[in-house]
Amino acid sequence: MGCRYTKVAIIGGGPAGAVCAEYLARAGCDVTVFEGRVCWEKPCAGGLTPLLFDEFPWMHALDQNCTRADRARIELFDDKIEIELSRPIRMVTRADLARLLRGRTQSAGARWVDRFARTIEPAGPSVLVEGERFDCVVGADGASSSVRRRLSTPLSREDMALSSGLYVPARFQRGIVVRMLPQLCGYAWIFPRPDCTSVGVVGAYAATDGRELRREAERLARDYLPAAAVDAARPFGHPLPAVRGGLLLDDGLWSDRFALVGDAAGLCDQLTGEGIRWAMLSGKLAAEAIAAGEMRRYADALRKRVLPELALCGRYVSRILRRGPLRLAGLFGPRSSLLRRAIDDYLTGSLSYPNFKQRLIYPAPLFFGQLAVQFLFSKRK
Repeated sequence: MGCRYTKVAIIGGGPAGAVCAEYLARAGCDVTVFEGRVCWEKPCAGGLTPLLFDEFPWMHALDQNCTRADRARIELFDDKIEIELSRPIRMVTRADLARLLRGRTQSAGARWVDRFARTIEPAGPSVLVEGERFDCVVGADGASSSVRRRLSTPLSREDMALSSGLYVPARFQRGIVVRMLPQLCGYAWIFPRPDCTSVGVVGAYAATDGRELRREAERLARDYLPAAAVDAARPFGHPLPAVRGGLLLDDGLWSDRFALVGDAAGLCDQLTGEGIRWAMLSGKLAAEAIAAGEMRRYADALRKRVLPELALCGRYVSRILRRGPLRLAGLFGPRSSLLRRAIDDYLTGSLSYPNFKQRLIYPAPLFFGQLAVQFLFSKRK
């Protein structure tokens, strides 16, 4: 291959690590993935946006094992917005996703070690992982990344969110439900997965605790699902990155001997909680830089394709997840096709944050106009 990074260790075999490993192996690198879990179930809703399938078409291999939601309900206090989705959101189990990713990684020639990497030590220009020397290491081991703790700066409490909820053994046929919870700077969800119904809540780490999140998740579950099924549900909880707006920089995400990807890099959409797309994209970008022998390319790619989007998201979160903006959305949403169409684009992944103001804020006079026209026509009738 003719590059300086011929032997690479990847710590974590989730979406970010597996995609990175596959691309590196296909580029000719000697790749070892350290992952102690086998086709595990990560606590999450399991939703995959259409945009993810556009960027990684081979993900359609999951189509036969997924459920599809073609409608969504957004609860904003006493108001409810019903959205007919222009493209379905797919739900899968993380175990099925893990099997697909691991199979592709191993087919590409990567070595998979079924244990966690307990020791990660810098050794001059190299890194020692479990006593074995590697030219560089990729940290794909989640928000509490051991690679980040050892080779960079760990995420602070203020840059984390908590997710807690229930896997309810019941079928849910009414699409996706999202209940906004501004008091937690978060929201609750219902996602109908193939194996169960995922009901969960995500909130800012500094604004809540796991018990409060669990109570909100159970309240939502009992509003929509049979009580007996909720009583038999399996609980889950997990930390998520929620880097404060404007602070999601590439500093500390890479050096000549390591790169952080996915949750370990703090890459997550704080409004939707969507992290799989950013995990897979960052894994691909890191692999391309490592295969080229120029780690700085990863930083350049992040600044161009990832960080501006997520930094804007971080700045919008505190402005949107408040009572005032959410009450306005609840007022306009049921009556404004423009707003419902913008929310549809947002949920399905086609509305980017640089276009957020143009689609959701600047058109506010048009929303008022639609309400006025509807009011006048209703009076005439």
